[in-house]
Amino acid sequence: FVCCVCVCACIRVCLCVVCACVRVYVCVCVLCVRVHVCVCVFSVSRYVDKVSAVRRSIPGAVTMKLLGSVSSWIIRRFGLVDKMTPFFKMSQQSLKEVLDELTDNEKLKAVLGYCWGDYGTPPCEASFVMHAMLVSHYLYGTSYPRGGPSEIPYHLTKEIEAAGGKVLVRGEVTNILTNSSGKVSGVRVRKGANSITDIPVANVISTAGIFNTFQHLLDPDVLDKHPSMDTLLNSVRHGSSCFSLFVGLRGDSRELDLPAASYWAMPSIHIDLDFDQYTNLTALEASQACPPIIFISFPSSKDPTWSKRMPGKSTCLVIGIAQYDWFSEWEDERVMKRSQEYKELKAAFTFSIWKRTLELLPQLKDRVEYMDLGTPVTNRHYLASPRGEIYGADHDKMRFSADTFSQLRSKTPVSGLYLGGQDVMTCGFVGALMGGMLAAGTVLNRNLHVEAMQLRETIKKDGVEGKKND
Repeated sequence: FVCCVCVCACIRVCLCVVCACVRVYVCVCVLCVRVHVCVCVFSVSRYVDKVSAVRRSIPGAVTMKLLGSVSSWIIRRFGLVDKMTPFFKMSQQSLKEVLDELTDNEKLKAVLGYCWGDYGTPPCEASFVMHAMLVSHYLYGTSYPRGGPSEIPYHLTKEIEAAGGKVLVRGEVTNILTNSSGKVSGVRVRKGANSITDIPVANVISTAGIFNTFQHLLDPDVLDKHPSMDTLLNSVRHGSSCFSLFVGLRGDSRELDLPAASYWAMPSIHIDLDFDQYTNLTALEASQACPPIIFISFPSSKDPTWSKRMPGKSTCLVIGIAQYDWFSEWEDERVMKRSQEYKELKAAFTFSIWKRTLELLPQLKDRVEYMDLGTPVTNRHYLASPRGEIYGADHDKMRFSADTFSQLRSKTPVSGLYLGGQDVMTCGFVGALMGGMLAAGTVLNRNLHVEAMQLRETIKKDGVEGKKND
């Protein structure tokens, strides 16, 4: 009996010890989870603060583009630019450097930096200000044009023609012409194989990109007279190239469960490593490898008019990173008539990209009615991008340095020549739009950004007054 009592007592003691240990372990785990969550929340809060700081610094940075070249040079030369705006100091940190400062959590870094594909420069090379401007833009929401992106040029064309202008298509601009004094005098346009037309103009606004404008459209003798432009060209590099997979699907968005959203899909959280390994592969190796990042979007799901125009059909767009050198040997071959080797390589990349897409969206299997892949040389043909890039000049730290950013301005050293588009401000539709406003304002000698903000306030005020009257 005494022995049994001792055994029971020992068991009770052991159970108490075990329960106490379990409680301590659970409390420690809960505490660790709470600390981990608090650290992540704090890191995200600091990240948002940095994004907001970049947003507030943008007007000062844009001012450097609006100032005269001499004034801009003096401000940079005497170290006054950082007193005007912290933009350029922040621009010399890469996205990776900022994320490394904020957290040691690799998964959180991947989440905060996932959308680097929207400008095509990996985190270890991308300027943080580019990423911050993009994130700041998304924080205010996004939109999609009713009827699709083609509605934008359609309505712009009507406004241009209503103002007395003309929109000419299917005519390749081969040269920007200058007179004996070096001033712009016109453009040379090629229509077909044998028809060449010179159109006299006083001013040219080129949105063809800085490389096309100064290395292809202008006569080399003109560039030789402006060594500052040669220095600027050496300060920027071509952006990343890409694949574009266009897919037509059988079934509407509801049937296929297609969201009115976009995905960025990566095989791991090691973004820079995956990018480097993939882009250093040969073309054949890359065609058989998992892409380091793909963008998946469904334009038909975003357009509220699509289902009425195209019932029972859907579209999918997949974009992936590519290297121009993988396809450069076929750059001079005629589009749609390229060699069998090109077609086979293109088919291999199509298979690997679509395979990755189906891993994420298996409901699309056996629903394909149309599929075609655009390669870097496809981009070169349709976009006239020298290296198949779609985002213009690369968005690295050098592009956003005070000297380079200030000199990437609308007014060029060539009298009568102005720049617009992605290379003046940033990539993307909004970036190109800002570049267009800077170009128009420079030609008109008006600050259109200030006028636009004043117009916005007037519209807001009229809206409030209208509600009061109602």
